[in-house]
Amino acid sequence: LWSSGMKAEGIRDLIDRGLEFARNVFERGISLFGPAFVALASTLIAYVIYTHFSAVIPFYHQGYLFIASWPAVLHLIISSWLSFNIVFNYIGSVVVSPGVAPAEIDEADADAYLVLSEVSSEDPRGTEQKYIIRHCKSCGKPKCERSHHCHVCGKCVLKMDHHCPWIANCVGHRNHRFFLMFLFYLWLGTGYSSAMSFQPLMIASNFDESWEGKTSRSSIIFTFVLTISIFVAMTILCGWQLFLMFTGQTSIEFYINASHSRDLARRGLQYKNPYDLGPRRNFQLFFGMDSSRWWFMWLLPMGPRVVGNGIRWKSRGDVPSAILNNSKAAASTSNV
Repeated sequence: LWSSGMKAEGIRDLIDRGLEFARNVFERGISLFGPAFVALASTLIAYVIYTHFSAVIPFYHQGYLFIASWPAVLHLIISSWLSFNIVFNYIGSVVVSPGVAPAEIDEADADAYLVLSEVSSEDPRGTEQKYIIRHCKSCGKPKCERSHHCHVCGKCVLKMDHHCPWIANCVGHRNHRFFLMFLFYLWLGTGYSSAMSFQPLMIASNFDESWEGKTSRSSIIFTFVLTISIFVAMTILCGWQLFLMFTGQTSIEFYINASHSRDLARRGLQYKNPYDLGPRRNFQLFFGMDSSRWWFMWLLPMGPRVVGNGIRWKSRGDVPSAILNNSKAAASTSNV
């Protein structure tokens, strides 16, 4: 029995080592090929924009640059607005840092690093609860609330959502707005472009008829297939990000909160996300807007607009401290 147990333990250790090696190779590959993903995404975006303006719009409005009818002007305005916002927010997602957790603790933010934990007590009867400073299990640096370690970037990212290979960057506190708006305008843009290119597609795909378009048949077909595919994907991804935004959580926190909900449900308790301040307030904090015109200003292209320093966060006032601390404790043990 002892020998069988040793063999099983050795197999488990071998599997763990293999999985760890595979994860390291995958993360290294994501890091190395990040610029290639950005170049590919930029090329596809530029190709679709070029085809849309050079072939799709002229299909409906011949000579629209010189004899402009109001439908042509409307299509130009909508297409230009969507194209500009896609490019603007994509660049912002790539070049703006998500925010990195500081290596040293600022005294003003010291409580954002504390978590209530059980520690050894001098009393022989057991343990006692004390506030301790959390540290990242990967880099060993102080860990503020809502921050997580990215193994691809090798840094603790403020309010980290995930690492996206298509922007070769983490999505976090400072660039999350750019990322969501990129998905949103990409969803609108690809939906608009695929709808506009559907009629040219019907003609271009009929090889029995002559084609007099500004570009080749294959360009129209490829543009439609690409835009409709991205539109479907963005419907899911953008919808997911909007759900997270309105509920005051990140992708990582969603799984942490789900785990808390299951654990407390077994005890007959209900878990409340401490950072969920309600859909409207979550929306305003996410986009950094407190003015009365927030309901339309979020659509405008803007630089980084963030509330707070990404270290301290507003939380629900009705959440019991034990549950809040429990949430922070779970976040402190996460390696993602």
